[in-house]
Amino acid sequence: GILLVISSITPPMLVFVLLLLLAYFRIVRFYLPAARELARLESLSKSPILHHFAESLSGAATILAFGQQARFHARNLRDVDMNLSASFYRVACGEWLALRMELMGAVGLACSGALLVLGRERIASGHA
Repeated sequence: GILLVISSITPPMLVFVLLLLLAYFRIVRFYLPAARELARLESLSKSPILHHFAESLSGAATILAFGQQARFHARNLRDVDMNLSASFYRVACGEWLALRMELMGAVGLACSGALLVLGRERIASGHA
């Protein structure tokens, strides 16, 4: 919506809008497979945590009787660490996308402002 209004006031902005759209689709095409794979890895790493927790609950008396609390605790920490690692990379991937989208917005704003300043003689003051 706003890009069309800006482009109607400063027609050269259409070139920048098309370039920004091209960059947007290239970034999204790069991001989506990585985000899907990271979400899959996070989901896969959550399953051992839930399985180990259920196993620990059902065998709590046996674990205590044989003094295996440390081993089960260490395994739980390892599984949680693996899950948090996958989660961290998924969040980092989202931040990677957010940074690029914000950069594209800043570039679009800078181009729009530059075109308005450069074409100030041709543009009515009410439109700018």
